[in-house]
Amino acid sequence: MADVAKPLAGVDPNQSDSARQRAASLVGRTISDRYRIVELLAMGGMGAIYRAEHLLMRKAVAIKVLHPETENFPELVARFEREAIAGAHIVHPNVAAASDFGKFDGGSYFLVLEYIEGETLSDLIRRGPVEPRRVAKLARQLAAALGAAHQKEIVHRDVKPKNVMVCEPSILETAARGGEDEIIKLIDFGLAKVPVDKLSTAARDPDAENRELTNAGVVMGTVAYMAPETALGMRAVQARADLYSLGVIMYEMLTGKHMFDAVEPQKLFAAHCTLKPPSMKERNPKVDVPHSLESIVMRLLEKDPADRYPDADALITALDAFKMQMAHEAGIMKPAASVFPPPMGELTPLPSAASGSLQIGKAQPKQRLLSGPLPWVAGAVGVLVVIGGLAFAIAGGSGARGAASSAALAPGSASPEAAPPSRSSASGSKSGAAASSAAAPALGAGEADARTLRDALGGGPAKGAVALLDLMKAKPDGFRDPALQSAASNAVEKIADAERPEVDEIFDQLSTKLGEPGLDILYELSALPEGSKAGARALELLGKPEVIEKASPAMRASYDLRNASCQQRPFLFPRAGKEGDDRTLVILGAMQPPACDPKSSPCCFVKHPELEKAVADIRARLRR
Repeated sequence: MADVAKPLAGVDPNQSDSARQRAASLVGRTISDRYRIVELLAMGGMGAIYRAEHLLMRKAVAIKVLHPETENFPELVARFEREAIAGAHIVHPNVAAASDFGKFDGGSYFLVLEYIEGETLSDLIRRGPVEPRRVAKLARQLAAALGAAHQKEIVHRDVKPKNVMVCEPSILETAARGGEDEIIKLIDFGLAKVPVDKLSTAARDPDAENRELTNAGVVMGTVAYMAPETALGMRAVQARADLYSLGVIMYEMLTGKHMFDAVEPQKLFAAHCTLKPPSMKERNPKVDVPHSLESIVMRLLEKDPADRYPDADALITALDAFKMQMAHEAGIMKPAASVFPPPMGELTPLPSAASGSLQIGKAQPKQRLLSGPLPWVAGAVGVLVVIGGLAFAIAGGSGARGAASSAALAPGSASPEAAPPSRSSASGSKSGAAASSAAAPALGAGEADARTLRDALGGGPAKGAVALLDLMKAKPDGFRDPALQSAASNAVEKIADAERPEVDEIFDQLSTKLGEPGLDILYELSALPEGSKAGARALELLGKPEVIEKASPAMRASYDLRNASCQQRPFLFPRAGKEGDDRTLVILGAMQPPACDPKSSPCCFVKHPELEKAVADIRARLRR
């Protein structure tokens, strides 16, 4: 079996004449009687990826074709098949879908994927640090994609910037975008752990369901984004390992740098296993990352999987709370002190609910996967010895910029341009064996209800509508919780887009039955892009005096300020400072340079004393 491990490290297509010749010869051909190969996009360790056209549907697709060398190894063919199964079963707007899998020319395997135009997250990071609000939005979508995979018990195991596509809004239909100005797509499930026996009753290979595709002692993945528990073997890599990789990506986006400077694979992995990530300010003094967002990242980067967020759903809740409770000033988000950890001292992970009402107690002692003296007690040297004993299936490791190559590269992973293939609905994730709810802090009531609502919405708008109405009638006071408000806003948007018959009753509950929380949700919906059915309905209701008068003073201040003309807004600054909240700060911050340009925006005020005083007053009040 030792020889079988070699191709898992990737065949260099540049040294394979047969691979290069076959890759070039396929351009212009029609395979499987319906796919015409248009152009070769890239070659990777396992195969080549092409842009093609479905001749009957006149639709662009991406096609991966295995190299001749890899087809002699049943394990790689089985892994290719599992990538197809994963792509076919994860139906989510942030995951590149697989639509076909088969053979041509008597034995050449191909996989048809959704064709996506855009750039990889690696390209985006290469241009420098990413603005925190944008990081949070992209991370939320990626967390939703992982949650959808984990719900199917699929673990990606190679989450990295090159496997994330960032699409421009014009690429996708408005309904699919869910109101987001850019959409991410998770691609390349070539290294994924896929429970074929649970997803399919008829695997092509009768032994595939029970065969372990990863040889004992072989570690696969990309070292720059590899979770520490990988040192214990691929069986230890569960859903929370994907969340660790997402944490590394977020750290890199926020700072423009990888967490560690090490370049050699062994040293880089030892750093993951033994070293605490430096603070983002220490890593890059030029960036100013909100402490609350940094806390979320640091929790994802905990060495012990049990100390990370229990699942993608909990991470989404924290990111939603960050969005709702942070104020914007010159691109920097400021937390309310009652919600997020204090700015001094060690970074404390946010509670999953990220709500002020959730009390954080000391976790009870528990048996941990990585606890005890075995894994890391020997420090970096010990880890290097462990790594030396593993058959690391990696193709180099680029530490500082996270450019380490993937171990078993799928065909499109060789280069950033090789990876063609909403608010996003948050799938209720059920983590793999490593995710133990008993090890995580107890959920707050608002977070639990938010999760219930998201789980129901995952079953479709009809189930989401029933669950939302049940919560509105049974627990109206629960909608004061920011986590439930955010989940409700997302649910209403999806239900309205689906034109469910329950939508009239839902908006009636929001406008007349739920009081201030209902109006807060309407305010959130009213900010949706033009064309949103939920947004238009919310704007219509808030325009009625008998509805808006029920809103809280803070919401009224934000609503009036947002709807006022540039000439009217200065007269509202004193009231905004007295009554406004974090939502008001978002509007006020957008009227101050550098968030706006005085030369092009009539609503941009340079050194306006009333505006500056309003911002200072609200910030002081939020800190109390």
